[in-house]
Amino acid sequence: MKDSQTMLLSALFIELAKEYKKAIKKPSKSPVVQKYLYKKRYLYLKVAQPFYSNTR
Repeated sequence: MKDSQTMLLSALFIELAKEYKKAIKKPSKSPVVQKYLYKKRYLYLKVAQPFYSNTR
């Protein structure tokens, strides 16, 4: 059970990281997009990165 959860989480974080990197390449001036990106970045930095370093 834990393995499948971990795999699901890592897949989710990989997608998140991909989207984050894509968004960084073409930043938008729209405040809505900025806010969305900020939330994504927060999620990525606070959740995804620690998760990656824990699984490595």
